[in-house]
Amino acid sequence: MDVVKDMRLPGLHFHDLRHTGNIRAAMSGAGLKDLMARTGHDNARAAMIYQRAIRGAGKLITEAIDKHFMGPWRTACTYMTHHPGVETPHPRAVRDHEGWTAPLREQEDLGMGTSIHGFVECRTWTRGLDIGDSAWCAAISLSMLGVHRDYGAFDCLFGVRSSGNWRPIAADRGLPQGASETAKAELAQWGEAAFGATWLSWEEVAAIDWDEPALHPTNLAQYRQLPDQTLELVHRSVWSRRFARVSGVDTLTVDPGQVALWDEGTEWKAGNTVFRVERATRRQVVPPEGYWHAVWTVMRTLAQVHGDDAVRLVAWFEE
Repeated sequence: MDVVKDMRLPGLHFHDLRHTGNIRAAMSGAGLKDLMARTGHDNARAAMIYQRAIRGAGKLITEAIDKHFMGPWRTACTYMTHHPGVETPHPRAVRDHEGWTAPLREQEDLGMGTSIHGFVECRTWTRGLDIGDSAWCAAISLSMLGVHRDYGAFDCLFGVRSSGNWRPIAADRGLPQGASETAKAELAQWGEAAFGATWLSWEEVAAIDWDEPALHPTNLAQYRQLPDQTLELVHRSVWSRRFARVSGVDTLTVDPGQVALWDEGTEWKAGNTVFRVERATRRQVVPPEGYWHAVWTVMRTLAQVHGDDAVRLVAWFEE
């Protein structure tokens, strides 16, 4: 092309621009799922090329962490310098229209972190088997169902990134007997990066007590007391300067994890505002209409066809 000649780069091809763009996307912190969408690949292997290309880029990683965690804090400090009297947030807090809050479930959107991979499997007849025989087959991948990173669920269901607040349902069981060839091959591609391989049957999912509370207090909820004395939830989890003024707890220096040391039901009141120490339930951490809704729906549907004992989730994690 004339442009290439003018640039004195005779070895440059148009595809090199695509490759460079995808490398830059990976360097910006894009996750595997985002890279797959950007590149148009329908499997992880090709997109992983770009992630592997930037492994070891410690400086970029450090800058990304700093920007993610300290950026809001610096913005808040700048704002408060020019607006005296504004409530001071905890560095781990986020701001919405109600003020600064510490979310019950911390979702990280950086390319770094812990992600889940795997498949919903069902046991059925497939090509190559004798009539009447069956084998475990990969029905659909978790990435296809939109599940990528959900630390609350990882902790509650699988004991990964454990907070010590939950009795996990299926922690580190390894691959199940007769795992599908698709699942085994995909896991092998991750090599040493993969950990925590496990499985969870539909029978177990159906038997989960979603109203079971955490083993310890997990969050400080904020309520508004209405004229009829009932309480209206404002924030499921909060760690604000307003709470600091009411309780005497310095929310700038005391970590929200302090909640675990208080008795469940402990309350602080100021006017019509009530702060209460609570234990989250599995339902709140893994809401029925949340990330896992599609997974449970697929498993339930397959169980109706193949039987409750013939459907399971096979998964592993990587960081």
